[in-house]
Amino acid sequence: MATTASLFYVIAQITGIGGTAWLSGNIACCSLLAVPALSQSHQDDSVPVRALVTQWARLYDKGATQNPPISVGIASILSFLAWTADATVWSLGLASPRQLYITSVALTVAIVPWTLLIMKRTNGALHEKAKKAKLSSAAAAKGVEVWTAVDDEEVLALLRSWTTLNGLRSMLPMLGFATGMLAALL
Repeated sequence: MATTASLFYVIAQITGIGGTAWLSGNIACCSLLAVPALSQSHQDDSVPVRALVTQWARLYDKGATQNPPISVGIASILSFLAWTADATVWSLGLASPRQLYITSVALTVAIVPWTLLIMKRTNGALHEKAKKAKLSSAAAAKGVEVWTAVDDEEVLALLRSWTTLNGLRSMLPMLGFATGMLAALL
């Protein structure tokens, strides 16, 4: 396919398949860099956990706004590739390029149900803690303390759990990249 492919088709392959790798890295960045840096700022610099959970909520909101539409855009390109790909099963009987592109689409958009189903409880608990942190800041200004050491411990445990779940989520588009590359090479 590579020797006879049109320039448009090759650009679609580069954009769709490359997009899956970019999306995976974008998601993984939060688990590998951002949240660990937040936790380290608490350990090394005594940044209050209330501030960490508020920053986490901002990171989450940015990702929730950005990544699902990007996932859909990438999936649309991969769907075009699947639609135009050869449906003949590869000589080893593994799968056809079309089946591999369809698998790549499914893995790429799977970040949305993963977030809504697998991460729902952790995300919800962290969002509740972020709300409590904001209320606590307002209450502290009036001399009332709402945030406790238990809240600190719970947030740190939730952030560890979220980091793992999000790291696993980042592997979905990376697997989409692998299947897309295999489809392109067949």
